[in-house]
Amino acid sequence: MDILDEGQCWLRLDEGYWKLRKLKALLPVVEQWVAEKDPRVLGSNYWGICMDSPGENVVVNLTYDDGKQGGYEGEELLVNYYDVMEAFPELRQLFVDLELQPYLGKNSIGNWGIHRHCFNPTSRWNLVMLGEGNDGGAGIFFKNDEEGCYPTDPTYEYVVDYLEEGVTLEEIERCPLETGRVYTIDTWTWHSHLTNDPDHKAVAWLMHFKFADSKDNVKDVIRNQEIWGWRKVLWRDTKQRKYRHGTHDA
Repeated sequence: MDILDEGQCWLRLDEGYWKLRKLKALLPVVEQWVAEKDPRVLGSNYWGICMDSPGENVVVNLTYDDGKQGGYEGEELLVNYYDVMEAFPELRQLFVDLELQPYLGKNSIGNWGIHRHCFNPTSRWNLVMLGEGNDGGAGIFFKNDEEGCYPTDPTYEYVVDYLEEGVTLEEIERCPLETGRVYTIDTWTWHSHLTNDPDHKAVAWLMHFKFADSKDNVKDVIRNQEIWGWRKVLWRDTKQRKYRHGTHDA
């Protein structure tokens, strides 16, 4: 898996890499299946599943059709991580191959404001696949502020912070976004997801790499994709040669 571009807090990955193409094609199928079990995901602002945190199996609507205000915490989703992975063993295998945490989320809007989040202290870097609404948008990163109640490093799992009103942070950099691109970003750095869409639409599929608490570590995870890929090819070719020469194990 190649790295096409990078900044201080982000890496752009090769969306043509076969495992990412396979994952991208499968995710809408998964969403359709989830929607059959829980139609609320259609038109929602966010829905997600997480194996070890039932509170993260949620569907979120910030504003309902009748104008009623929702909240970030959302409502419980009618399916969970185990249900989805049992229904889609191919997805489960991709999560294993790509070294992803047992979490999957879909954001459908941008302009949430400045926030940060992580799967756990060892999973600061995510995998994000961008859908419609991202052309001309930007991921904006801000300097972590250790003053007040905001520690620089995450100390527990499944944490999401929203910046308090009146607090200002220094901007570090901007990452240009386009529909169809795939990134990994340091989600524990304060950031915002801006979109130019008039309805704030900005689709983003969200996952988290394991063992990725730094930029160097997430690069190792990405490089390992090629290493394991070659090992599988060598294993396959060796097995085929044994069969051709009649030396395979019984």
